[in-house]
Amino acid sequence: PKEDAGSAVSTDLKQVLGMKPEARAKWLAKALQQAHPQDGRLAPKAIFDIIAHAKFANDVGEKAGQRMYRVVHANVSLFSSKQMKFLEKECALAKQFAGSAFAAAQAEEEDKAATAMEDMMARCRAFVREKQSER
Repeated sequence: PKEDAGSAVSTDLKQVLGMKPEARAKWLAKALQQAHPQDGRLAPKAIFDIIAHAKFANDVGEKAGQRMYRVVHANVSLFSSKQMKFLEKECALAKQFAGSAFAAAQAEEEDKAATAMEDMMARCRAFVREKQSER
């Protein structure tokens, strides 16, 4: 039986912590979506209490954990500034996966930045040469 689209996901801590890691990842994405003001089925506080729990990231694999952290990070504005700080740096999910969640994307960004820097320096050198030849 297909779940009713109108029903909010569970915010029962024991129930969520009892889910398999992959199901917990799906729960997280759905719960955060339902906490958005446009949806409003869930209060961010109820979700925060679950994500912030020490056992929330238990047994979560690298890929799923990184994905979960990215989902939290993308929706962190739903929470108070104190909660944001905790979710981004101090909760179990952050401690385990924050460092690697954006690593691949970051390495790509750094390559782009290095290339952009080299291009800019090349333009600067060309500009200097051009100005010196005008003297």
